[in-house]
Amino acid sequence: MTTVLKQRWSVVLLTTLFIVSFSTLYCISSYRNAFRSKVEIAFVTSYFRPEDAQRSGEINVCLASLVSNFFIKKVHVLVEAKDLPLPSFASHHPKTKEVLIASRPLMGDFIQYSCDHLMDHRVIFANADIFYDSTLEYFATISDEDFDATFFAVSRWWFDDGGDDGILGTTLDPKRRKGLTPYPYPQWGSYDTFAFRPRVICEDKAKLKDMVESLNYTLGVLGAENRLLYEVKRQYPEMRFENPYKNVVAIHIHQSTFRSAAWAGRVDLDGKSVVI
Repeated sequence: MTTVLKQRWSVVLLTTLFIVSFSTLYCISSYRNAFRSKVEIAFVTSYFRPEDAQRSGEINVCLASLVSNFFIKKVHVLVEAKDLPLPSFASHHPKTKEVLIASRPLMGDFIQYSCDHLMDHRVIFANADIFYDSTLEYFATISDEDFDATFFAVSRWWFDDGGDDGILGTTLDPKRRKGLTPYPYPQWGSYDTFAFRPRVICEDKAKLKDMVESLNYTLGVLGAENRLLYEVKRQYPEMRFENPYKNVVAIHIHQSTFRSAAWAGRVDLDGKSVVI
């Protein structure tokens, strides 16, 4: 009887040792992709004051989400003089860097600004109507090797009430799960957030100039993100693309009916379009 008990205890101890060893190795492996406080994440966005009060409130909410986000070291706000001052919660925040510009920024301006001022940062940029939570931490967990080799374009999440989407005038599928829901491109959501290491695509000045000149349209127009990916892929075919929409909650806030006149002008025609 004693021998049988000893054998059973030996099996239990060996099993426990195996589980502990496996868990330790897993934790060490996971730690390699854990948040690293020394990672410098800079966010580049724009700010404007639409005449529509609801739309203005949406823009302010999104800017507030950036300056309050723990994982962003600095928020670079591209803003025209006519749209100053910034809301006090942003203008008085030490994390905010106000950048005066002559006119509404083009897609290429976000790339150029990142190359001019943020070469050694991990840069995230987006339009002014994207809201974030702490899942932006994802961009601080990726290894330098993987981050530098990847251009990230993240699909939006949306609060789905199952009714009219208010923009395209179509009825949403009543069987789809309601609530805060990811919309991976191309079914419904588009890419609303972009992240990259400027040094990877900025050091070749000729390629950079060509890319910036080709991205001569504002964010938010139809096909804007697909044209961006096309231009990046054209210059850097070895660049890997990733859409980590399951890891990063990027919420597009646009309940207001206000839209710029340029919205419907597609920029990804004639094959100049890439999807992930």
